[in-house]
Order: sequence, then C-alpha cells, then structure tokens
Amino acid sequence: MNKFGWISIIFTVFLGVIILMANSGSQFIWWIARFPMADKVGHFLLFGSLAFLLNMALNCRRYRLFDKEVLFGSMIVICVVALEEISQIFIATRTFDITDLMYDGMGIFLGGYLAVIALMIQKKYFLKLT
Repeated sequence: MNKFGWISIIFTVFLGVIILMANSGSQFIWWIARFPMADKVGHFLLFGSLAFLLNMALNCRRYRLFDKEVLFGSMIVICVVALEEISQIFIATRTFDITDLMYDGMGIFLGGYLAVIALMIQKKYFLKLT
C-alpha cells in the first residue's frame, strides 16, 4: 500500500468520527454552522479530499461505466456519500439535503480531476529523473 492508501484510511476514520458526531447531535461541530455556507464548503472539501486521496492511492485506476471511463476511487466515494446522505432520512438529528449531494459531487469531481493531474505531473517528473 502506498502512502496515499494509509492517508486515505486515516482520513476516512476522521470523516467517520465527524459523521458519528453529527448523527449523535453533538454540539462540538455545530459551531462551524455560524459561518455562511460552512456546511456546503465542508461537504465540498471533505469529500473532495477523500476522492483525491483515494484516487491517488489507487493510481487513478479507471473502469468503464456506460461507455465512459470513470475513476474507481471517485465511484467508491460517490457510493459511500450517497448512502450516508440517504441514511440521514432515518436519523432524527439529521436531514437529507440534495444540495449537500451536489456539493459532495462537485468536490468528488474536482478531487478526482486533481488526482489525475497530480499523477500526470508525478509520472512526468519521475520520467525526467530516470
């Protein structure tokens, strides 16, 4: 496993703790809500970062879906995010919000895109060294 794999695992645990705290109604993270759009920015940055890290860990592995190539790591994050957001329908302290899914999706797309660029730069740099 490369360094991005370990960082992805640690970051996933971090996100899990945040989600558990939010599900329990913890006031610890609600101070962030004072800032305008903090929830949406959080969704964008957190899940975009996870997509970046996971795609880097998987070396931007792709597969075909409906005649399109998609990043495997991004698809994993999309599935997890969709399940987590839908689960909020059944949690009294949470509310399902389609806008959250949109910001998650934008973050995941950008995170995947940046991972592809970072991998291209990394390969170009290492080719020059050899």
